[in-house]
Amino acid sequence: MRDGYLAPIKTDSLGEKYVAENIEAFVENLPDFLLQREHPQYYGKTNLLSCKGIIYLPNVQWCERASEILRKRNINSYTIHSKKDNKSDIARFKKSDCGILLACQMCRYGFDDPQLAYVIIAQNPSDPSLVLQMVGRVAGVDLDKIGYVL
Repeated sequence: MRDGYLAPIKTDSLGEKYVAENIEAFVENLPDFLLQREHPQYYGKTNLLSCKGIIYLPNVQWCERASEILRKRNINSYTIHSKKDNKSDIARFKKSDCGILLACQMCRYGFDDPQLAYVIIAQNPSDPSLVLQMVGRVAGVDLDKIGYVL
């Protein structure tokens, strides 16, 4: 990374261990979390719900459950995983002004969206290089934003 080339990143913690009961509580409360959690700086948008983000969950079932919960609250979400065709969801996400991309393994490498404001890593990757790849999704060339990683 060259100084002045990638967006700065602020990291934070969800404050919980990555165990099944904590993931369940996080997913069940996801709409309120996104509404209440402030983004440190993203073009005047104040909370995570008002901008675009990726949430990495442990598996397809958690992605589908999170999508169901968000849909019930009329929150734009796009579920990306190996058990479905993802091209139209990725295209719709990239065209949107705000929304949440839910993934477990996909979109770790090579996924770029300059408007991506945050990444939430709600899984425990076995390889530290995977964490770097997920964090890198918000470090795209945009010197006017701060990428936010939880």
